[in-house]
Amino acid sequence: MMLMLFWDEWMGFDWYAFRQFLFTLGTLCTLISLVAMTEGYSWWQPYASILGYFADRAAASLIGFMLLFTGLFYYWRLKVV
Repeated sequence: MMLMLFWDEWMGFDWYAFRQFLFTLGTLCTLISLVAMTEGYSWWQPYASILGYFADRAAASLIGFMLLFTGLFYYWRLKVV
C-alpha cells in the first residue's frame, strides 16, 4: 500500500521520493532516540511505549488498522489502477 505514495503516473516508481521518505523517517527516528537518551531513558523507550499503547488496546488497534488498510486499498484502486 505504501507503493502508491511513490508512484508517478508517467514515469512509474519514483525512487527519489522513496529515498527522501526513508531519509526523513531515519532522521526522525534518530532524533526521537537522541531526545530519549538525553532524558535518561534507553534509545528504544519511545518505541516500546508506542508498542505498549497499541498492545494495551489490541482490539481497537486491529479494527483501526483493518479500516485504515481497507481505505488505502480502495484509494489505491480508484487512483492508481
